[in-house]
Amino acid sequence: MKITISTEELDAVVKKLAIVTNKMSKMTYGVKKIVTMSSRKAVQGDRVVYPTTFTSFNGKVQVAVNLYALSGDYEEAFTINVGSEFISAVQAISKAGGETTIFIVSDNSCEIVCGDARITLTTKVEGLAPVAFDLADRTLLEGAFQVEKAAFASAFKEVAIAADNDENSPFVGVGITEDDGMLALRAISSALMAESRCPVKEGGGKPVTGLSVDSSVLKDIFGVIAGDSICIYKTVNHAVIQGEAELWQIPLLASSIPPESLDKLKGMQRDTEMVVNKSRLSVAISIALSVMAKDEKPLIVLKTDNGQLLLSNKGNTASAKAELSNLTGECTGIYLNAVLLQKTLACAKGEELLIRSGSNNTPVLIRDADENSRAVWIIAPINAR
Repeated sequence: MKITISTEELDAVVKKLAIVTNKMSKMTYGVKKIVTMSSRKAVQGDRVVYPTTFTSFNGKVQVAVNLYALSGDYEEAFTINVGSEFISAVQAISKAGGETTIFIVSDNSCEIVCGDARITLTTKVEGLAPVAFDLADRTLLEGAFQVEKAAFASAFKEVAIAADNDENSPFVGVGITEDDGMLALRAISSALMAESRCPVKEGGGKPVTGLSVDSSVLKDIFGVIAGDSICIYKTVNHAVIQGEAELWQIPLLASSIPPESLDKLKGMQRDTEMVVNKSRLSVAISIALSVMAKDEKPLIVLKTDNGQLLLSNKGNTASAKAELSNLTGECTGIYLNAVLLQKTLACAKGEELLIRSGSNNTPVLIRDADENSRAVWIIAPINAR
């Protein structure tokens, strides 16, 4: 059996398979993983096509990517299993520069040819083979929602900073719920809480309940998934993400982030409100950090002084001021993690930020000053003793 595939399309497929077999290999360390290639001959109108699917699974995350082969020399549908070395083999052989890659399949091997280069892999019968996607059993489906990929990716980037999954975090991953035509994404770590939103497309449906998934896995998927519109299904045990010609199945996390936990933090009393330029605030933080010893905790204290925001390090050996375009109330001094504050600023889209603070023990709320902004960050103050 012989099948010919565009090398460019195959490279794109391999990048997605590699996320599961290589990048996420820590999930199932020591378990042999299998890449499955399935192809069949079909007739569409007056032409013959060869729909082909590549699938990989690492014990937790699974991906299936579809493409049409350029040509095929076989009549019956076939499926072969090869080891995860398939990824590196294709990546290496594609450097030969051939526009097409040919797979020659026999009983026990698969020969891959690209340009003047060729390599033979032994087919596998043992290992962690792909499993059926939950969507094959509609009784497992609890609901779905459809979003624009760019809008979802932007909202996810704004909350991912808080999804550090540390041991002290009350919840791990990113929580996703549908709320009045918007998709709300939330993440909570021990020191930072974040929320953002993106529109849900009409007709996409919605899950019966919210879901929570690993943020690092979601980040990897949205770094490679194709298509402008993405559908996210919730099943009993998984989230299934559908792109233009691919499916990703990832496990749901046991604990979900209840929306009321962040709503409570957002609703806390904060009598001080200030608007500051993001770039100037970032420069001021850098100045306060510049003289800190390497073993010193990156703490800075924020307080208002004559209509300006004063930032200094714990020892008051360095300080800087940032002009405020608006100030209501007074901030007498709140210690924050400077590195975390800098990372939060990097997530904000606008140049003007609204900062709201209360007592020394009240978490500081940060958002873009634009009233239409959907992202909110809440940073917990630190006891400087």
